[in-house]
Amino acid sequence: KVESYEQTEYPFQMVYSTPPLLRVECDGRNHLTIDVEEKMENKTELIKVEDDAKCKVLIRSGHKVSFTIVHSMMLNNITPVETDVLSQQDINDQDSGDEVEFQLIPKCYFAQLYEYVKVSSIYIGETTSQRKAIDWLLSGLLTETDSSGFSDCSNPFFMERYALAAVYFSMMNKDAGLPDMMKRQEAQCSWPFVTCSGGNVVRLGLTEEEGFSLGTIPTELVLLPRLKELDLGKNQLTGNIPSELG
Repeated sequence: KVESYEQTEYPFQMVYSTPPLLRVECDGRNHLTIDVEEKMENKTELIKVEDDAKCKVLIRSGHKVSFTIVHSMMLNNITPVETDVLSQQDINDQDSGDEVEFQLIPKCYFAQLYEYVKVSSIYIGETTSQRKAIDWLLSGLLTETDSSGFSDCSNPFFMERYALAAVYFSMMNKDAGLPDMMKRQEAQCSWPFVTCSGGNVVRLGLTEEEGFSLGTIPTELVLLPRLKELDLGKNQLTGNIPSELG
C-alpha cells in the first residue's frame, strides 16, 4: 500500500522525470515490478509468496516513496489475520537505504501463537521477548541448525519451546548473549535450568545462579501445562506470578 508519493529535488542534480520503479523480490525471485505514480496513493497491490519467504523492497529513480507491507492470511480457513510487516517505510535511492529486507513468519507459527502474542505488532516489536523467541525459533528452522525439528510448529512440544525461549529473553541479563545450548538449537529438556518428564517441562530454576536476575515474570509460563515447581530464588524480578499457575 503506497502511503504517499513525493518527488524530491536535490541541489545541483538532475530531477528525474520518470516515475519511481518499485520492485519486490522474495527468495531471489521477482514478484512485483511496477511504476509508482501519484494516482496510486492509498491503493494496494496484492502478491502471493512462499509461507516463510525472505523478501526485499527496492525503489529506483530518484523519488521518495512511503509504503506499508501487510502480511495477510487465513488461519484454519476461518480466522482472517492482517498485520503490518513494515509500517510507513520511506525509501529513496539517493539515500543509503534504497532497499528494505524482511522475513515472513510462517503461517503455522501464527496459528499456534495467535492467542498468546499481539499479532498486530509482532513484526514491529523487534525488541520484545516474544519476537526474539520467534526469531530464534526461525533461525534454527530456516538454517537447518535445528536438524531434529524442535522448532518446527508441528512438533508436539513447540509451544513449550517457544515459552522457554520467551522466558529466557524476558528474564536474562541483556548482556549475557545467547548460551551455547540455544546457539546449537539443543532440545529444551537438556537446558540446565529445565527439568522434563515425558517431554514436558515440570520444573524451572529461574534463579540468580542460572543468570535470571532481571526483568519481569513472563506470562509465557502459562504455556507450560505440566509445570509443577518454579524456583525464582535470589533474583530481582518484578511483577506477579500468572494466576493460571496457581
